[in-house]
Amino acid sequence: MASLRDLNVKDQHDVWLNLIYTPRPDLDIGLECVWGRRTVYEAPAAGISDSGEAQRVQLSLQYKF
Repeated sequence: MASLRDLNVKDQHDVWLNLIYTPRPDLDIGLECVWGRRTVYEAPAAGISDSGEAQRVQLSLQYKF
């Protein structure tokens, strides 16, 4: 089985979006969205897919007291 370091990346794209909203001076609300796509060379020979996508959404709250 091939490891990630054995892959030759042909193309990779990432998009990151970070938003922070402060409705009150002691409260921050954050949202992070990430999307990525990667294509590799010679992946079928290694027995894996030649491309893939990933998405992530993360929420954070910070209260200052």
